[in-house]
Amino acid sequence: MDWSPVPREDEIPWVADVDHYRIRIWGRPVDAGYAWNRDDWKAPASATLDDVLAWARQRGVHAVIEVFAVLVPAGGPMLDARQSAAVRVYGAPPAGADVSDEVMIVAERDAL
Repeated sequence: MDWSPVPREDEIPWVADVDHYRIRIWGRPVDAGYAWNRDDWKAPASATLDDVLAWARQRGVHAVIEVFAVLVPAGGPMLDARQSAAVRVYGAPPAGADVSDEVMIVAERDAL
């Protein structure tokens, strides 16, 4: 692994702030041929990365965990979702989990 200093002239041209963190907890398929279960959570704006990792590890014991930082332009609130970007800061999806998503729609019928 090769680590090298970055010259000051090579500054990052933009800066972003972390607006909040999103946590994705993957649950194993219940049987062969089934999809992974996925729960997505939004952390409170005051949560630090350490808080988020501790919460995710406690809630997702024996699960695969991903954490994303939702970034917004520095110095201002996010006015529109298109002004944000999510960057994975921890974990990775389980192998094969990105093959498909299952969508379940549950309809509640009026009681008679």
